[in-house]
Amino acid sequence: MNRLSFTSVFIFGLILLTGCADFPTKKVNMNFSVNLNVNTSSTTLSSTEILKANTNSDFDKYSKKINSLDINRITFTINSSSLPAGLLINNGKIEFAGKSGNVLLYTISNFDVSGNIGKETDMALPSQAALDELSDLLKNSPNQATIFVNGSTNKGPLSATINIKFYAKATARLIGNN
Repeated sequence: MNRLSFTSVFIFGLILLTGCADFPTKKVNMNFSVNLNVNTSSTTLSSTEILKANTNSDFDKYSKKINSLDINRITFTINSSSLPAGLLINNGKIEFAGKSGNVLLYTISNFDVSGNIGKETDMALPSQAALDELSDLLKNSPNQATIFVNGSTNKGPLSATINIKFYAKATARLIGNN
């Protein structure tokens, strides 16, 4: 009888541990990035690409165990081998496809592209609601979000890649699945 009680308590304890979303957990830094290619002969720029969370090896490792995913920094880097001298982005915006339409991540105006080629530039973070919605899209299946870049420049033609990088911290369970 005593052995049966110990086994029952042990099994009950394991069930409690695997059912608890907060114990034990690990905080993991994760980065997600997407390259948007812009090729135009005019002064209008536009590009759309899918940001996929499961291309990050840590995300893939913990995907079924992630309790929370918090984006805490967003940057962009413009890369090109040939752009017109003195190129400026007059105005532009970076958005993602949210549940109820496009959600603004960042607006840009009078940005000196020529002087910032290859430099990682921090974006001011959008509202917490926008960050939460993007995090939910990445955390939950199918673990992706559609990212848009639109704007205008003072000169053309334009051929460049815009890399947008999302720095995040995930809290993942070490035992069981969510």
